[in-house]
Amino acid sequence: MIAILKAVSAPNPNIKLSLQADLRELATDYLTAALTTPLAIAIGPRDVTLTKRATWVERHLVKPAQRLLEALSDDTAPLRSEWPDPMNAPEPDRAVLRVELKKLYERADELRYCLSERASLARANHTEEFKGDLIYALTTVFRRYFPHLNASRGKQNESRFSVFLDLCAGEIFPGVNATDYRVKDVIPRRRKKRIQPKSG
Repeated sequence: MIAILKAVSAPNPNIKLSLQADLRELATDYLTAALTTPLAIAIGPRDVTLTKRATWVERHLVKPAQRLLEALSDDTAPLRSEWPDPMNAPEPDRAVLRVELKKLYERADELRYCLSERASLARANHTEEFKGDLIYALTTVFRRYFPHLNASRGKQNESRFSVFLDLCAGEIFPGVNATDYRVKDVIPRRRKKRIQPKSG
């Protein structure tokens, strides 16, 4: 944190604690995403295309949940009749199962939709989106705490802005060269538009 404040010549040392808290929260969010999402990042799972993920979600979550909901409906009760055999295994709560399966179905179907929509976008690349999103988040923090400096390619302040991004990215992903995240080449002006969940 001291290195970051020195790099930008922060005029107010009292911002240290709040800046540290914001960067810690940001780091937690992006580390979690990197460790749990197939983004072709060294510390995370192997890369899987958006289209393949959408297909997997539909095949292994959406359709199975839908089939189970149908199988546990009142209409299929005769097929599930246990007479005349006594059952030793405890009986599950069918109502609770249906409620949870409906949640699973709806959430998985929404994820499938979002992945499919994102995959249909021109030059869709989840990895590059992650990198750009990280830089955008860091840029937002930079602008919040150092409004006297320009978060731009301007010659006067470019080095301070770039060093801030490099230091922060390096803290979040130790051992990973910050240039891998295009910290010095990509300065997004706005966050990419999020895929809106389908209605109904």
